[in-house]
Amino acid sequence: MTQTSQTARPEHDRFPSQARYVLGNEAAERYSYYGMKGILALYITNVLIMSQDQATQIIHLFSFVNYFMPILGGWVSERFWGRYKTILWISLSYCAGHGVLALSDAFVTVDAKTICLYVGLGLIAFGSGGIKPCVSAFMGDQFGPERRHLLPKAYAAFYWSINLGSTAAFLTIPYIRKEWGYSWAFGVPGIAMAVATFVFWLGTSKYVMVPPTSKTKSAGFFRVFLFALSNRRNRQAGQKFWDPARARFKDSEVDAAASLGPILMVFALAPVFWALFDQTFSTWVLQGEMMRPAYLRAADFKPSDVGDPGLFLAQARSGTNAVMASIWEAVPEPEKSRMAEAGAAVPDLQAAVAEGLNRLLAGASLFRADVFDTNALGPETLLTLRAPPDPEVTARVNRLLIEDTFPDSIVRSYRIGPEEMLAANPIFVMIFVPIMSILVYPLLGRFATPLKRMSAGMFLAAGSFVIVAWMQVRIDGGAQLSILWQTLPYVVLTIAEVLFSTTGLEFAFREAAPSMKSIITGFWNLTVAFGNLLVTVVTGIADHVLGDGTGGHDVAVSPQMFLFYAGLTFVVAIAFSVIASFYRYRDSEAARGH
Repeated sequence: MTQTSQTARPEHDRFPSQARYVLGNEAAERYSYYGMKGILALYITNVLIMSQDQATQIIHLFSFVNYFMPILGGWVSERFWGRYKTILWISLSYCAGHGVLALSDAFVTVDAKTICLYVGLGLIAFGSGGIKPCVSAFMGDQFGPERRHLLPKAYAAFYWSINLGSTAAFLTIPYIRKEWGYSWAFGVPGIAMAVATFVFWLGTSKYVMVPPTSKTKSAGFFRVFLFALSNRRNRQAGQKFWDPARARFKDSEVDAAASLGPILMVFALAPVFWALFDQTFSTWVLQGEMMRPAYLRAADFKPSDVGDPGLFLAQARSGTNAVMASIWEAVPEPEKSRMAEAGAAVPDLQAAVAEGLNRLLAGASLFRADVFDTNALGPETLLTLRAPPDPEVTARVNRLLIEDTFPDSIVRSYRIGPEEMLAANPIFVMIFVPIMSILVYPLLGRFATPLKRMSAGMFLAAGSFVIVAWMQVRIDGGAQLSILWQTLPYVVLTIAEVLFSTTGLEFAFREAAPSMKSIITGFWNLTVAFGNLLVTVVTGIADHVLGDGTGGHDVAVSPQMFLFYAGLTFVVAIAFSVIASFYRYRDSEAARGH
């Protein structure tokens, strides 16, 4: 007996093998989703020519629909298809949505592109939202009773895979957009979603699949809830809300439905957190566009930046291209002579070309409206051209013009702008999740119960928006802040996210009855939906109160709005802490902070 338990124990201390397919699917799906969402704000303002307030409202309305759909996905999963089939089939809508966005570049008019935007986002919201409650609950299904102690680490790994996918997306999709345009920038996430679906299918034979209620013949949450609601006047003295339902349904079914009530009371205040967090994709990106981008390479050329000096000289001297000829004409004669003396030796020629180009960077702007076609310039070049005159800006403009003109011979410097800055959040998450789950939570013990963690997360989220408001005051005052300043609020908000969001997923799964896990995860996602709806509504109201009511004066990116959200969240965090103190845990391990 003892020997059997000792040999079985190591197996129960390891993740089940099928978990890797769920984690792989989640990483690819999140790459797909965040890669598309990360480029939306500047696409709406710079390509579709909409205002900052309109971009903010569209992005958060999309997020609202995306996170409202889990209620439908959870219901279909629990009632008819089960989690596995729901994930597999609704993913097809997801892929189609990316396809529609990718095709938008085929249309010339802004109106046609806008229609593609709405149709594509609608399909993605249906697909992403429909599978969202099922994937996280499906992950928990793979851990039986003997592995329940691994759930905190399982959801930490699940959240880590989400952020691995989003990090890769934020670092690559903006680059794809710069180099190959929006068709590929929207198309590559679609390919990633197809890969996610395939990876998920690979684990089919190994999955633990919980059957839907249509097969178990048990009543779901909504049937029990609606019956109890419609018969609330028939309650006898001393009966609680759910008791009338016991006349029709099994005690186990009623108890399962009733388990959601206290959890939903906690969830009621969660939308405010998401109203702040999801603004990283809207107002934070739009604020970042007002800041100076950072570059991994200096404006000056190094010899290694000249990838093919022979090709550069052949193109520059050909005289067949007016832009190339204009740049070559600006190179001083001494530098042209040094290039000629270098001969065919590549290292010497690279050094000579780099030296000649650096002389251009130190001079006047190379841009000439009668020579350069702005339609052929990259978006970073166009943004930099709009910056106030400054020697550093002029040098950067000249480098970007040279990179745009000689893309096959000059190595581009990697630009960290507002879209790339989104990667800061998932990178920090991947750092903080293992630190918190492995080191911090065990040390805190009973003080690290799920709801106490979530309370702390809300207070920190409020603090991050105070920092963003301070930065906006400086920007409005004329300061040219580097985009790297956003690292500070990203660190604070990321710690808040780890405390609140990662814990919320774990809390929802551990506290809900087994038959209610998809539904409660759907309600958790519903808090995100209402948080985004809050931003959409508040932005519209603020436009009338602080702006001119016509959308001509943007208010979404302003110190007043950032401070409003910070103050609102601080007040709600206090209320959340009070409610959490009265909550009684179903899971005794969670009550002890384990």
